[in-house]
Amino acid sequence: MIKKTTILLSILLAITMSVHAQIPNSGFENWTSVGTSFSPVSWGTFNNLTAPTNTFTCERGSPGYGSNYYMKLTSKTITGKGLLPGRAVSGKLDSLNFYPISGFPFNQRPAFLTGIFQYMTFGSSSHYGYIEVMLNRWDTAMVMSMPVAYAKFNLTGMQMSWDSISIPLTYYEGTLPDTCIITLSSSDNVPTDGDYLYVDNLAFNGYVAGIKEIGTNANFSLYPNPAREIVQINFDHANNDDAEIKIFNATGDLLKHESPMKNQHQINIADLANGVYVIEITTSSWSEKQRLIIQK
Repeated sequence: MIKKTTILLSILLAITMSVHAQIPNSGFENWTSVGTSFSPVSWGTFNNLTAPTNTFTCERGSPGYGSNYYMKLTSKTITGKGLLPGRAVSGKLDSLNFYPISGFPFNQRPAFLTGIFQYMTFGSSSHYGYIEVMLNRWDTAMVMSMPVAYAKFNLTGMQMSWDSISIPLTYYEGTLPDTCIITLSSSDNVPTDGDYLYVDNLAFNGYVAGIKEIGTNANFSLYPNPAREIVQINFDHANNDDAEIKIFNATGDLLKHESPMKNQHQINIADLANGVYVIEITTSSWSEKQRLIIQK
């Protein structure tokens, strides 16, 4: 019995260590020169774009939390570019729309993203920085990237000394991902000059062995799915007077919010691009999410 327990603990430890090890440059100890500053290895930032102005939204801070360095992200006004958020992506960052282009290979199912951070915002309470995680897989039949898990932590208020953070991931299906994208941002896409986010010691912890896929015991159904212009929602309950319907994209942005008047409700999705979305319905007695695919 002791031997079996020891083997099980060893397996769990190996899983946790392998998950932790797969975040590139997770402690921000490795940097490369860009102009008069530095950029973190394996992380996409705006530094190459802003280097000619000698202004950088991502900088190397020192000392780190129990290490040499940490990442400093600061929203700044850049000559000829306007106000840019301090943003870093564990892969490639699109400097035109501010969103990630790609991530890094990853095939685990962690329960949490953890790390150490400091944060301050100088803008509106409705605009704030965030830490975001996307685990995706490529679906060869659909010829598109499908979300496996997602997490987003909105940074509100202020945290002017190092503090720990643990962000739970929500899983949409029981499969393994093939890609991970982590986004760290001092502001959303309406930044305020001076907003900052300092980060160190990122790690994935825990392991989700499997889940019941969303919609398995459905309180509602979607038709058609995949959809093109209209999706119909059919409720399985007689009374849904207080139901609210929300549609989110793969990055967690709320795109539509409607209140159905009867047990069948149609939503016009003609204005949404091809991709994977999440429909969330909440009532006073239940809440459920299902995945919607739009393919035109």
